[in-house]
Amino acid sequence: VPVGKELTDPKVDKTKSQLGPSNPTSTDFVEVIRREQASGSDVRGLKARRAMEPVEKRFHAHNRHPRSRVFSKRDSPSDIDILNFALTFEHLVSAFYKTGLERYGAKQFQEAGYEVWIRKRYKQLAKNGNTHVQFLESALGERGVKACSYDLKEKDVKEWVSKSFVIENVAASVWNGVVGILQDRAYQTVAASIMGVKSRQAAWINSVVRKSNAWNTPFETPLDMNQVYSIISPFIIPGSCPSTNAPIRATPFPALHVPPCHPGSVITLEFDASLAKGAEKKKEQLFAAFVSGTGTVFVSMREGRKVEVPKGLVGIVYVFVTKDGGKVGTEGIVAGPGVVWFGFRA
Repeated sequence: VPVGKELTDPKVDKTKSQLGPSNPTSTDFVEVIRREQASGSDVRGLKARRAMEPVEKRFHAHNRHPRSRVFSKRDSPSDIDILNFALTFEHLVSAFYKTGLERYGAKQFQEAGYEVWIRKRYKQLAKNGNTHVQFLESALGERGVKACSYDLKEKDVKEWVSKSFVIENVAASVWNGVVGILQDRAYQTVAASIMGVKSRQAAWINSVVRKSNAWNTPFETPLDMNQVYSIISPFIIPGSCPSTNAPIRATPFPALHVPPCHPGSVITLEFDASLAKGAEKKKEQLFAAFVSGTGTVFVSMREGRKVEVPKGLVGIVYVFVTKDGGKVGTEGIVAGPGVVWFGFRA
């Protein structure tokens, strides 16, 4: 869609409530994309006209064309499931910025060594997150999940800033993964645009605020729904989600703690020991999988759950313990992901 087309198209209903002075409603934005898709041959127009049906009326049809690497063909997530999962994540993001900015004012930012305008930029990031929540709520309607309560405590502003960097990187991975499994092309386009915003925000935090590298590798790292839920579920207070929320179509893996490390160092991975013992009884070799960008490096786990961190890793890296030394698949994951970061200089 040409830049600005969604705002200037005379067919867009200007009377609808707006998310901001320069933001169209979710309905407007998606419908303009769909009109673009409808142009051309009659076949394309037919496909696009069907795409204009409400997403809740079409979600059963999506199960006939599963592309998720998380679910089997028989149990593939619908677009409703996927968007609700994204909304679950965005509720957490919105709560993180809201509570953090309420807890830390301009004085606390200055005392931590940050200029006042840094906090103002964070307020803009918070507004972006709220807009993403509103977009998803508008798209899902009554099917949309509501926010839960979250455990988002940190000791000071610097730790909050570090968490914000991880959250925005995970957000880019969330939306990268979502783009690949959504069936509706219009929503794929919106998801890709949100992923771009998340990546820019992560780059700003790490380069301007934290004075380090603005990117990780030449490629962003996609994460699937189970992997993301494994990262965020510890922050969701058990029993705090509204009973009316639809079940999340994801299952978290056992937690994995990766100690501070650097490429080339030997570390001990911490996870449920019984999981390792079960594999040892079957004489199964366990591996540590270091996922960065679109590549994965596998390292055989030594006795005592020790591994050597591969050399050459940069930026955000997701670490898994797996039974398979060739792929990071749902069935083979023992624990993870743990999140580590290896900064690099210009």
